[in-house]
Amino acid sequence: MATSPPLETTQHERRDLISELPIEIKHRILECLPTREAARMAILSTLWKNVWLQHGRLVFDKAFFRSIQNYIAENSTSALNIIYNILLLRRGPVKKFTLKIYLEPKLQQSDIEWGCRFLSRNGIEELTLLVLGSTFKLPACIFSCPTIKQLRLCCLVVDFPANARCIFPGVTSLVLNTVELNGVSATIPNLEKLAFLGGCEGMDKFEIIAPKLESLSHISAYSGFEPRWFALQLTRIKSLGLSGGSLGRGDVAAAVLNSSTAAINLQVMELHDLSFSCEQQIATAMTLLQKSPNLCELGIGAAMAWAQYEEDTFNHLEDRDYYFINQDMKMLRTVKIEGFNGSKLEVLFLKSVLSKCPALERVVIHPAGSIISHALMRMDILRELMSFPRASPNALLVFLKYMVTYNLVGCNVEDDY
Repeated sequence: MATSPPLETTQHERRDLISELPIEIKHRILECLPTREAARMAILSTLWKNVWLQHGRLVFDKAFFRSIQNYIAENSTSALNIIYNILLLRRGPVKKFTLKIYLEPKLQQSDIEWGCRFLSRNGIEELTLLVLGSTFKLPACIFSCPTIKQLRLCCLVVDFPANARCIFPGVTSLVLNTVELNGVSATIPNLEKLAFLGGCEGMDKFEIIAPKLESLSHISAYSGFEPRWFALQLTRIKSLGLSGGSLGRGDVAAAVLNSSTAAINLQVMELHDLSFSCEQQIATAMTLLQKSPNLCELGIGAAMAWAQYEEDTFNHLEDRDYYFINQDMKMLRTVKIEGFNGSKLEVLFLKSVLSKCPALERVVIHPAGSIISHALMRMDILRELMSFPRASPNALLVFLKYMVTYNLVGCNVEDDY
């Protein structure tokens, strides 16, 4: 008569290899999954249930809300209740929390307050909040939370506490996208990276003190810095990202053109959507370059242009010195241009770069779609560029055949909202 195998052997055979992995690797697996799929892993076994309940990286975005629509309809519940339950079941700190709510009719300011209080007491380190559909304020507890290191805010009202000497005490990276700023005068002691995306109201009064600030980005054409504050930051920061629209604004241009001090520490610069046919943008950009003697990397994202308009601008340009660097850029090693249209204005600028950068190593050109489809045009432009004299004997000109994803050299501010 056959005997049953020992109970211990049977249980061992039922356990899969994944369940035997170290707890750290299991958490990494859950981090790679959408939040809903990570939660479903808890159904597999009690081992994975414990991992899920300790999992501290939660993302509630468009994909999550779409995935629970049927469940909400069948169980007469709400997305907020589901999020509440997930939070309340945590058995460990919630280190990363992302909430992107679009037009949620049941959401109240009290919901935002409750969630932020819960997170601020449970070790939150990375917080992303995007709330569309109404005007919500950033809860006061976030300003004093000591554990937050990375903070991304979108479509919120940010009322800085009155008479506060220190806010966001642990924050090293702050990204503000389409926010309303009120009373922006305080110290953010550990801030290293600051970025503005979209149109942020109240920036003209933005004068925070950030003694550790190294990277500053302003990718917007709808609002500008307080000129004196911006000029002061230019003397300190190592990385700068600006859009063509901000370069064309009077306040930013004035801060650059009228400042008597050099951007002595600036090493990396990104200029997004730069219009070579706009004299104001080019004048500001060239002045900024010449005030950055230690610049090592320059990335330019060229704005879309119409060939005839660029041609007319070139023919009627009274002062083409705008497109020339008037002094040697002794430290500049890498120049990268995205969306290169091949206009005479762009070629004029590259001629200046090649002639004034004795340490230049690479000029990387990513062509626009109009050039990719015209091999003959591509060869004519490349032949002209190759004929220009170069201050650096080691300068390598790289003209890519295919257009790649938009990625410049330095700041890498990701707008994933």
